[in-house]
Amino acid sequence: MENIPGDTESGWKQPETIAEVDEMLDFCEDAETLALIRGGAIPPFVFKIASRSLSHQKCEQIRQWVISQI
Repeated sequence: MENIPGDTESGWKQPETIAEVDEMLDFCEDAETLALIRGGAIPPFVFKIASRSLSHQKCEQIRQWVISQI
């Protein structure tokens, strides 16, 4: 991801940043890729905001992957 915002919460709330995370989640094809994305510097609240624009099917798939990683 280019132009990673600073550690400030407001930087992570920028629409462009949320859109990038949304795109990453939407293109995520397996639990391993999701784990890599989640293991980065992106705060959890950004995933929550970005996931709101995903389809119900994609959200459910990601939810299952998260559960399987516990």
